[in-house]
Amino acid sequence: MPEKESTSRITMEAGKRSGKPCIRGLRIAVYDVLGWLAAGMTTSEILEDFPELEIAVVEAKNERIAAGYGQCVAEMIAAQRYNQRDGKELPHIYGVVTTGHAWKFLRLNETVIYIDREDYYINDPAKIIGVLDVMLR
Repeated sequence: MPEKESTSRITMEAGKRSGKPCIRGLRIAVYDVLGWLAAGMTTSEILEDFPELEIAVVEAKNERIAAGYGQCVAEMIAAQRYNQRDGKELPHIYGVVTTGHAWKFLRLNETVIYIDREDYYINDPAKIIGVLDVMLR
């Protein structure tokens, strides 16, 4: 019986991964995904290993967060166009730019890009998980 479950795609169950937040229906902890991204794995590599995951566009940059915005936005627009061609109109496309330690979240609504003003850091994973939870709903 789940200890905590909601309509989100992130759940916590006492008997699954020691109660760590996991992707709903999987034994993959959110912290694992964050760790893979911080270690430099690309979204494509993660999805090849775990095709059942749904992950927002992520562009990891080792230098400055702002240097990754352009490529992340380009990938978000490409994802939007791909889904439109497939007849899947998504209300938002989300993106993340990260150095592995610092995280910035982006959202594409139709033709407008929004960049979260807050900076997020890996030493406070609960905040990052909270944003990812909202993105995956």
